[in-house]
Amino acid sequence: MDIKQIRRTNLLLLMERERSKAAFARKVGTDPAYISQILSEKTRAEIGDTLARNIEKAYELTHGWMDNFPAAAEEVHLLGVFRALPKDRQLIAIKLVEALR
Repeated sequence: MDIKQIRRTNLLLLMERERSKAAFARKVGTDPAYISQILSEKTRAEIGDTLARNIEKAYELTHGWMDNFPAAAEEVHLLGVFRALPKDRQLIAIKLVEALR
C-alpha cells in the first residue's frame, strides 16, 4: 500500500464520523468538490501534504497520522469517543485504561 492509498483509506475512516462529505470538508478546511474528487474512481485526486496535515489538525491527530498504515476503525471510533469527553473524564478514562494493562 503506497502513501496515496494509505491517506485515502485513513480519510475514509475519519469520514465515517461525519454526516456528509460537506461536513468533513468544512471541518478540514477544504472544498467538498475536492473531497469528491479524492473519492472518485474517475477523477481521483490525491491528498497532498497540506491537506493531510490539515486533516490531522482538525481531528487532533499526531503529525504524520495520515501517512501511516490505517488504524482499525475501532481505534478511530474510540479516539472520537475519548475526545468528546470533558477533560476531567478523559483523565479518569486514561487511568482506567492504564489499570487494564
